[in-house]
Amino acid sequence: MKNVTKNLRIIVTRSGMEIPIENERLTLEYRKKLDQMQGFIHIDGEDINIKDIVGTFKPDTVDAMHRRKRGEWQDENGQWYSRDVHRCPGCGNIIPKGKVCGNC
Repeated sequence: MKNVTKNLRIIVTRSGMEIPIENERLTLEYRKKLDQMQGFIHIDGEDINIKDIVGTFKPDTVDAMHRRKRGEWQDENGQWYSRDVHRCPGCGNIIPKGKVCGNC
């Protein structure tokens, strides 16, 4: 996700729809409705049923979710890799799947 502000949240629904919203706009009224799980919230001219909301997430969390769905994986340092590579169990080098390392 590029050009994302720090205060942005993303509302994710059961159908997979993602609605970006500034954190300041998630007013106390919206938060109360989310806690009570009743009614609708009105965002940018659209009504969203509270019961269809999975949650509100930070952009980084949603980005990581998309990457994992695509089969990407993350190492202990936070670096992302495509599903076409894996870590050599012997030396730890990143190599294409189906290939051998050659160093160990």
